[in-house]
Amino acid sequence: ESKNSKRRLNVTPRVLTLIQELADHEWCEA
Repeated sequence: ESKNSKRRLNVTPRVLTLIQELADHEWCEA
């Protein structure tokens, strides 16, 4: 389970960045 947690932590920052970019685009269009 420890390995899975580390993998999730590594992926989270990338996912957060993607979500932020998508939100920025939506805000700009709105």
